[in-house]
Amino acid sequence: AFYHHSIGGTGTMDVTGSMDYFQPQIVAMHLGTNDINNSAPAGPYEINGEFTQTIGGATASLINYLLSWRNGEKATFLEQIIVSLIIPAKYRDSLVYEANKEIAKVVTAFHSGKITGQEEPVVLCDHFTPFYEYPGFLEQYYRPLLEDKLHPNTAGHNLMAETYYKTFADILSGHQDWFSNISWEAGMTGADMHKKYQGVSVVDLNQDQLLDFY
Repeated sequence: AFYHHSIGGTGTMDVTGSMDYFQPQIVAMHLGTNDINNSAPAGPYEINGEFTQTIGGATASLINYLLSWRNGEKATFLEQIIVSLIIPAKYRDSLVYEANKEIAKVVTAFHSGKITGQEEPVVLCDHFTPFYEYPGFLEQYYRPLLEDKLHPNTAGHNLMAETYYKTFADILSGHQDWFSNISWEAGMTGADMHKKYQGVSVVDLNQDQLLDFY
């Protein structure tokens, strides 16, 4: 079953009722576009172990709260959290880029166990790159995928659905793509977003149970 819940404006909400009622095994979130529109700071997500009032800090705070439906504090039914890199925003892509870098740091910190002391099933879903690499997206000034300066049109929603599908498929199958792009997690996306095909990927090419970098 799939349940979609969308909140406009500031995005302020309490997920407790929905989590308790629907008891999802997987939660996917795409949050921060309204914060970008309001020029909210991207990070740092934490200072001295405390989450901040930034896009990264809000993301970390929500993930940490959602994990209480996994660690037994509230329940144990939650199995995975998918955190999205947000889509481009016309006139504000430099802010989106900084926000996505911070969101990737948050996901890496949870996944590695830095925040909770144990590895958490928190994974990244990159919506930003597929938009940027979509034919004509930049040349036609975002019109192929955006309804306005912030929201996707039908083609944009379809592309997001395809991107989510790949992430869900990896989780449900237990297998990732042969080459896994970890450019955002590694902080190696490069400041120039207009240059495609730069970054870093990993694969266990010789099957020695160790990842090789490319």
